[in-house]
Amino acid sequence: MRGPDVDHFARHGGGSRDAQVLIGVAQDDGEDTPTRVKLLLEQFFYDMLEESPNKKAATDGPWTNIPKWLCTQEATEHLYQSFGLPFVAAQCRFCTPPQWDLHFSRMFPLTAPTTHTQNFGKATYYHQWLDLIASLGGQSTNRLQATIRAKFDSLIWIPWTGSDRMWCTRPMQSRGWFALPTGGRPAGPQIAINPNAHRFGT
Repeated sequence: MRGPDVDHFARHGGGSRDAQVLIGVAQDDGEDTPTRVKLLLEQFFYDMLEESPNKKAATDGPWTNIPKWLCTQEATEHLYQSFGLPFVAAQCRFCTPPQWDLHFSRMFPLTAPTTHTQNFGKATYYHQWLDLIASLGGQSTNRLQATIRAKFDSLIWIPWTGSDRMWCTRPMQSRGWFALPTGGRPAGPQIAINPNAHRFGT
């Protein structure tokens, strides 16, 4: 495995938002459920990039180096299955399995939050997810979450979520964190790396 690297994201056409998703939900839950899940995942990949943070001053622009007009094309699952991060700078940490579990539960909670959250409230996929699980029974919801989790576990990186937000940007200098580009000061969005990323190759 080569280490994560922050390169200019000049590669275009990566991935299709029409890629098939295997759905482990029984057909008696509603014949449109597989389609809804497929669209939800596509929206999830888009919303993560769409909600990625700007630099401290809004006039400085975003941390991502994907132009706004390319976000729809580039924000597919393949973006999150690459070690090439689409940011001019980032702060990264390899998750422990419990940390990875926590990020998943924040992104796909089984109950609606009772407090205000940043980013999630503006993310279309999040509301689609809450609407979808509200329409299903307990067992169906568990199967649905397991299906989403299988796709989630195929990603190399995601935002390092907070209890109240999708994206965190506070400079991190504690043990386990590393900054990209290498040698730079801690800056940019915090990135959670899959604890099993070493299995994914280069």
